[in-house]
Amino acid sequence: MRRRRKSKRSPLVRPRQRKINETLEAVAARQASLDCRLNDIWRKESERHGHPNRSLGLAFSQCERLESLAGVGLKFVQPAITEAGNEPQVRGLVYVAAFQPDTGETLGSLLQKMPPAANSTIPAGEGYVIVDPKAFHADFAADLPANEANFMAISQVPISTSAFGTPITNAAWRNKPSWYAVATQDREINPDLERFMAKRAGSTTIEVKGSHAIYMSQPAIVAKLIETAAKEAK
Repeated sequence: MRRRRKSKRSPLVRPRQRKINETLEAVAARQASLDCRLNDIWRKESERHGHPNRSLGLAFSQCERLESLAGVGLKFVQPAITEAGNEPQVRGLVYVAAFQPDTGETLGSLLQKMPPAANSTIPAGEGYVIVDPKAFHADFAADLPANEANFMAISQVPISTSAFGTPITNAAWRNKPSWYAVATQDREINPDLERFMAKRAGSTTIEVKGSHAIYMSQPAIVAKLIETAAKEAK
């Protein structure tokens, strides 16, 4: 009798994220002369805003590996890096298909200025919202395999509704250099809004063909932008 071969299942999460992490770690090794202490900044921001989006802290743990750059903003993370970027040890800001608010602006006002194609945000309870898992693949990560998008959908971190109405008090990009990756097929943030914000801030801008999740679908391009920023920020 023939032995049946066991089918090899592809992992839910492919090596894309590992490639990004490896590049970020390489940047940190070359740029480790400064310590951005972003976890402390995150705690201060949490106290100041009272009950901010709890996912904002992810950017700071990521930035601790970058150490001398600044913040890498992914969607709702970057309002915090826009504020935390005012710290003297922060030299620059990178926005990846992200909100880049000005002083006095809120995420809600930016969304109203140029609404996105997607309308799939649903309540998650206790003052939080998420992207509807049923629409997540199409609206958030259309250029990823279905299994990866589905994993992201069920593991997404809820967003505090208060994050949409909290104004920025001091936009760091007005005083420090910034870089921006526009996702040309983004359905979560209008690509034209991304272009508007990047142009207004004078950010060094690239356009990447892909969904909102370009950090997963186009990791090499995103990692290169981050590495360029780490080298050029002064």
